[in-house]
Amino acid sequence: METQMTVENPVQKKRHWALTFYLVFCIAAMLMSLVGLSSMKDFVMAAKPETPQWLFIAIPISIVSAIICTIALFRFKKWGFWAQIPLTLGMFAANFYAGQIDLAAHPVMSFYGLLGPVVLFGFLKIGKENQAWKQLD
Repeated sequence: METQMTVENPVQKKRHWALTFYLVFCIAAMLMSLVGLSSMKDFVMAAKPETPQWLFIAIPISIVSAIICTIALFRFKKWGFWAQIPLTLGMFAANFYAGQIDLAAHPVMSFYGLLGPVVLFGFLKIGKENQAWKQLD
């Protein structure tokens, strides 16, 4: 169980270990995505040369924003969750507009990325007395 005391609220907040693991996993995955982005650009441009260049600016901005939101969740800030939703929808829309999502070939798999906030919400609801959702400011 992870605990944290805040300046505004001297009561100790506790989060479930599974949520801590998930948040650390998400941050690590996003950092690896940022590192691999430069080599992915060459691969994507070779496979789909019509990919717009602005997508390679939007993706890192989105990843850094998602890392900030995840850190906010570590600090028990509810806005960290709510900000994930427009980020997810925005990147889905950007990838769809840029032609990176192929609904015809993979109709179900195309929407997997939209499940991120749903999975996160599930992790925030784990636990009884240490359920993070009830403790978010």
